[in-house]
Amino acid sequence: MARLVRAACDSEPVRRAATARHWREVPLGAPIDGVLLEGFVDLLYELPDGRLVIIDYKTDSVSGAEVDRRMERYRLQGGVYGLLVAEVTEREVARVEFVFAAAGRCVRSPTLAS
Repeated sequence: MARLVRAACDSEPVRRAATARHWREVPLGAPIDGVLLEGFVDLLYELPDGRLVIIDYKTDSVSGAEVDRRMERYRLQGGVYGLLVAEVTEREVARVEFVFAAAGRCVRSPTLAS
């Protein structure tokens, strides 16, 4: 567990967030098209232009090559988190970044990539 925490903290997205205004473990919930969507954002930070970036930690035990396949599962989650953050904050979400701590790799969601 300590190794995964260190890997996440040492990742580029988390280092960027540490130098900006940021929030950890952000609970979200909003009705979207009549359906209540809820979630917890691991880390949210603000860009200088006011847009927001979502970081989601993944502790999947995967190697570098398997990360792309795993991302297929997480694309929808990233899109929902982006929609929720935009709805609740009334601000633009620049991107969602997934930090795969075990693989030492970060992936930006193409859904919201800037």
